[in-house]
Amino acid sequence: MSRFVLFAASAFVALPCCCLHGEQSSTEALIKVDAGRVHRVRQMMQRLPKPKQSGVDLKWHMDRAMDYATHVLDSSAYGRPLYANYVWGGPTRLEHSEWDVPHCVGRLLHTVNLWENSTDQRVENKKVIEQLRELLYQSISPKDHFAHFPKYCRENEEVDWHSQREVLFGLMCLYDRENDARAKQLAQELVAAYLEIVQQPNFSPNPQIHGRMLDAVMEYNRLVEDTHGDALAQILAEKFSTWCEAQQKFPEPAHNHSILGTIANVIEYGIETDQPQYVQSGQRMIDGPSKSVCSSFGHVAEGSTHLGEANCT
Repeated sequence: MSRFVLFAASAFVALPCCCLHGEQSSTEALIKVDAGRVHRVRQMMQRLPKPKQSGVDLKWHMDRAMDYATHVLDSSAYGRPLYANYVWGGPTRLEHSEWDVPHCVGRLLHTVNLWENSTDQRVENKKVIEQLRELLYQSISPKDHFAHFPKYCRENEEVDWHSQREVLFGLMCLYDRENDARAKQLAQELVAAYLEIVQQPNFSPNPQIHGRMLDAVMEYNRLVEDTHGDALAQILAEKFSTWCEAQQKFPEPAHNHSILGTIANVIEYGIETDQPQYVQSGQRMIDGPSKSVCSSFGHVAEGSTHLGEANCT
């Protein structure tokens, strides 16, 4: 699967942006931002194509994603990314969340990498990359090699398990675009530590946390020769292929786009490594237990409906 197609499928996944439909987000207190920035975000949202139009200009969407990714860092908060929350017909809000670091930092770097490789263009603002690099590196512990939640959103710093995928993608961006030796080393240490955990007898695989890691490990394996990466990808594919085979219905309510991402990862791994059993396991989920969780308007939190989140991603 080409990187262009991958970007088209994930351009808005990669943005720290939630479009809420009449729901208040559980984030920190709103910060004050200049009216001009709010106006630009609102204009960007209003320029999106109308629903049900025929044809979509993917390059336009990709460029808008990069406009967001390179203008969303808050210099008054150590460069942390802002969330843009837009309710149709309501005000645009720019705010911070506990997911700023490392989750959204990794996603923004992943967005940069996909955009640059798909368009043969480069981000000209080097300061943006340096701010993201610093935030990403600061989140990774030299003791356990995992990325942690910052202390500003937790009483005690803890491993941010849901974000290891984004962190690995972010590290691969820095290595791919700049041959960053430190990014490569941190990625190798993270993969080795992750492999050690999944090999433990009491490891319980969770598709919302661990399965979504597979595509990042696959990207790592494309760029880095490492037996740890090969072993980790195979174990994750096997565990979540087994999980797919055991499901009689789709888990609900749940973080659906992570589960669907896990299923897609198992299929992609089967295609890339020529192991059709993984393609078949993922296809079984799509043909059977998986439900449509798409919406025409954006994102609804997983606890808002009995089926879980509705997510246009």
